[in-house]
Amino acid sequence: PLKGFSTLSGRANLIRQGELFPDQPAPGTLILAYQGPSLFYTMVDTAGLFHVRGLADSKHTAHKAILEGFRFDQESGEIIWAIDKAMTGKAAYRVKMRRRFMETDLVMFGCKVTTLFALLEPRTFSYLTKIKLIDGRSEATPLRYWWSRIDTRSSTIANIFLEPITSFKLTLSDTVLKRKLVLLNSESSKPEGSGYRVENWPIIPATEYLVARDMWNLLQPRIANLESHGISNERIRSLQREGIEALESAERALDSFQYDRFMEESRTSWALASRIYNDVERTQKDVLFGVLFYIALFVPFSYCLERLLFSFVDIHKRIVAFLVILGLVIGLIYFVHPAFQLTYSPLVVILAFFILGLSVVVALIIMGRFEQEMVLLQQRARQVKGSEISRTKAFAAAFVLGVSNLRRRPIRTVLTCVTLIILTFTIMSFTSVKSVRHRGRLRLKEQSPYQGLLLKILNWDSLPPEALDTVENKFQGQAVVVPRVWLEGKDRTRATVVPIHLDGKEVLARGVVGLSYREPQVSQLGDILSCGRWFRKDERQVVLLSDRLARSLGISLKQPEKATISFWGMDFKVVGCFRGEELEAHTDLDGEPLTPVIFPSEAAMEVTEVEMEAIEAGEDVQAFQSRYQHIPGDLTVIMPHQTLIALGGALKALAIKPQSPEATRTIARNLVDRFGLTLFTGERQGTFMYNASDALSYSGVPNILIPMLISVLIVLNTMIGSVYERKREIAVYTSVGLAPSHVSFLFIAEALAFAVLSVVLGYLLAQTCAGLFATTSLWQGITVNYSSLAGVAAMILVIMVVLISVIYPSRVAASIAIPDATRAWTLPEPEGSEIKVTLPFLLKYSEQSGVGGYLREYYQGHQDVSHGIFTTDDISLEFYCPSSEISGLSGPNHCENECIQIKARVWLAPFDFGVKQFVHVLFSPSAEEPDHYLEIQVTLKREAGEANAWKRINKAFLNDLRKQLLIWRSLDGEAQTYYAKLLATEYASEELSALS
Repeated sequence: PLKGFSTLSGRANLIRQGELFPDQPAPGTLILAYQGPSLFYTMVDTAGLFHVRGLADSKHTAHKAILEGFRFDQESGEIIWAIDKAMTGKAAYRVKMRRRFMETDLVMFGCKVTTLFALLEPRTFSYLTKIKLIDGRSEATPLRYWWSRIDTRSSTIANIFLEPITSFKLTLSDTVLKRKLVLLNSESSKPEGSGYRVENWPIIPATEYLVARDMWNLLQPRIANLESHGISNERIRSLQREGIEALESAERALDSFQYDRFMEESRTSWALASRIYNDVERTQKDVLFGVLFYIALFVPFSYCLERLLFSFVDIHKRIVAFLVILGLVIGLIYFVHPAFQLTYSPLVVILAFFILGLSVVVALIIMGRFEQEMVLLQQRARQVKGSEISRTKAFAAAFVLGVSNLRRRPIRTVLTCVTLIILTFTIMSFTSVKSVRHRGRLRLKEQSPYQGLLLKILNWDSLPPEALDTVENKFQGQAVVVPRVWLEGKDRTRATVVPIHLDGKEVLARGVVGLSYREPQVSQLGDILSCGRWFRKDERQVVLLSDRLARSLGISLKQPEKATISFWGMDFKVVGCFRGEELEAHTDLDGEPLTPVIFPSEAAMEVTEVEMEAIEAGEDVQAFQSRYQHIPGDLTVIMPHQTLIALGGALKALAIKPQSPEATRTIARNLVDRFGLTLFTGERQGTFMYNASDALSYSGVPNILIPMLISVLIVLNTMIGSVYERKREIAVYTSVGLAPSHVSFLFIAEALAFAVLSVVLGYLLAQTCAGLFATTSLWQGITVNYSSLAGVAAMILVIMVVLISVIYPSRVAASIAIPDATRAWTLPEPEGSEIKVTLPFLLKYSEQSGVGGYLREYYQGHQDVSHGIFTTDDISLEFYCPSSEISGLSGPNHCENECIQIKARVWLAPFDFGVKQFVHVLFSPSAEEPDHYLEIQVTLKREAGEANAWKRINKAFLNDLRKQLLIWRSLDGEAQTYYAKLLATEYASEELSALS
């Protein structure tokens, strides 16, 4: 019977003020351990020891044992000490019961407590569980601290425990990505605040107002600083105006003792401030990251400008000129770009960039050196791999060559750059990118059940009970607010079973709905009653039953008021009955019935250990919810929502009916900013769903289409002319070994150099002119957007214009590099089951031993392998005399100019095709110069496999052979000699074996 139970034993020691170690026991400490829904209490004895018995071990629950410990003053009840969260450690107060007996150590510290209230996110009603506590004196994490009730995930009250004389600041959120609550105790003259001293603030009343005040004191200087440097945002400005008005309205309501209005206006101001807070922070980071983009672009710009203006040959002069140009450009942007005025340490931004850049350079050098060493090791092991130039190296070489070509035609270069500079200036000056708040609505139906509004969370997640009071305060005197409350169990895949008893009879209801006495005024739900009446304002222990349930219990539908039913040991008076099918047909504004839902197709899976740990830490862990279905109306009970909430019901939605139906649309447009819930409205035109989103507004785009088109044509004409003008130069590039793709890269790199030079000069021109002439009449009507989004977008747009313009010229240059129209060789048609190919590869007679030895070793390396493009067997290498066509010679020097032939059987991948062939590689005298050069003839004879598949996959086999010949050509003389000696050594050993 004791299997599954475990005991947690521990020691609680007190660390005294000024001491380094907790060396004293903490007797009288009350320990609370909660494991899931279970609570356990124990007391620390005089030796500082405690024991918690009856906990479940980790095999039977995923919940950890979470400890809280306090010592209370016997007279006042004030907390004297609490657990030190930092010194104790998370694993010590969140104990996983891995064994039947576990031990832990708690460190207590003398503390004072502050209580916070109303910790609900004002827009989405999410519980705020992500806390960051800050010492107001050091602006760092406090040395000793504890907090309580934040981790329970369902509390709007929290306690902060700190050492005496400590001032604290804190931020709270429901997600790690954003800050939703900021408490600083700030003033307009000191927006960063001084913190709340724990002795002076045992409670922080009107937390919503203090949060709104602190956040606006912090935000207003930041917004003013952005606008003073030309960075404006219409959406932030409009939300700021609404938020400040709400805060001032709250202060007026407080002065006139209208506390309900005071709280609602404070929540509204807080909700708007929480939205702007993250937007302002994102805007500041956006501008700063934009500067880093510009500085990164200045590096290739400085290189291109040095090549264009000076083109020093000496590397030292080149580096000095590059650094001077880079320093001048960065110095100019330092004075004209607002990001350096927005940061506390502008030089740190520049230094950070150079540190990052140098780190990247060092990393590239180390990686390059590592790759070089790997190549050397491969060569030492004679396992040579491909040594063809990479695309990155080819593009880098092409970029250097292309930039050098700009200096050869200075007039054309200057005119093209001027065109692109004007284009950049035009885009930045006559276009603007604005962040706007877009409010939209989507029509769902042509008719609506009633004229009003509905607030809910998708997937029918629950709202906290405080949401009802918040919305009622919002619409006090303006609208009727009614809730929808359901009774649901932990397992959402099964309906809640509610046994109802009357005079010995029992029926099972499947759903319980809690509604307001004013529900008929909102949705006309009273029309579904078949007898009796709706419940009244002060009635609590009353219910409405469906006709089916009433008949099953023997209740008369003519006089249902005489019946009193019982369930869960409580008596409820039946005041009326309703038609179940009409309850199902009476849909809400979201098009669904008011009855509870179940998710029958969702597997009732156990929560994993990781998920449970995340839930206990305050994470919002949600599973994907499949399709759901509503409980039938015939099996549903309706009762007052206050009663159902007291019985454990969950608030699911809020319906609102304004006094003036014509105001529904106006209210909805305001609510999408005030609340972050799904909003449905019923209007005369039908049923709508409202949403609000942040969008980007582009203005002035039609004004730049013509300049962009002109720039495209100018760059296109320039590059095409350059291509045909440099035909002989392209021929030279081809003759020295540049591939067509490399020639194409050459012109792309040249165009990219144009783009880099032009966008940087155009951006600097626009920013400098704006700084000099912004206050003059000359600059009227022109707006230069400093935000990095607009600046970066303008630069990228110009670069894209240039790259699009060079696509056709680069293809023309690549086609000129190849005289014939065929880029890829074609496999000749087979004659029966045989293919004969002469490879485009010539070698001298003295080289064939090295080539033969290399190919023989390569094919021997593919014996007995099951990967790659082929596998080999029965490999042989023979010499033959081409003059007498005598083959099968056992070695060289049997005749003059003997040649090599290699024979092998090859299986081609994919091996499940069963393609097998005989391969004959023959070195024969060249048809054009037989006395000096050899050519390689390959004969492929199909022995097994389908003919079309054999032909198709043989191209990869022959391509691999051609590649190996090119690799052999790239080997140094020592490696080529090695393979020639290897062939001679193997033949010598074979002859000795034959003689023995």
